[in-house]
Amino acid sequence: KARKMKRKFYLHLGETNTGKTYHAMKKLERGNNGIYLAPLRLLALENYEKLNQDGIKCHLLTGEEEVLVQGALHISCTIEKLDLEKTYDVTVIDEVQLIQDHIRGCSWTRAILGILSPEIHICGALNTKDLLIQLITECGDDYECLEYYRNTPLQLQTSSYQLNQPACGDALIAFSKK
Repeated sequence: KARKMKRKFYLHLGETNTGKTYHAMKKLERGNNGIYLAPLRLLALENYEKLNQDGIKCHLLTGEEEVLVQGALHISCTIEKLDLEKTYDVTVIDEVQLIQDHIRGCSWTRAILGILSPEIHICGALNTKDLLIQLITECGDDYECLEYYRNTPLQLQTSSYQLNQPACGDALIAFSKK
């Protein structure tokens, strides 16, 4: 079915925290229906919460839980939960560099090759660009590549960091199960 569709891929590729997923999610929000595919339950949960907070009703589907929201036309889920029989107006496939993982990479390949969606946004590292273009063009689909770069480079601090003394320009990135 996917081979019979006219699909266009938008490749949002670049460095960490440069707005790749943000820009793709803005496109998803504007679709009548859509799906966000995440590698982790926490990323699926984060975007489920964000969409619902922004007034876009969204289901959450992971291997651990299903939260169905009445009237929802959007889905935020882990990539393995993708239903290849459904059609989506807009799709976001996140962390595509995991396509190279020897255990889970097949889930990204399956999504790219089989998703029934005319507009597909793929987010991830720039080192996947050649592989993605090869997959997309061999399927006969169109693509546009958007590359993202930092305005200032990230610098790893090798000494202890004092949380109560942040310097101008510091970025603290933390993850929470909550």
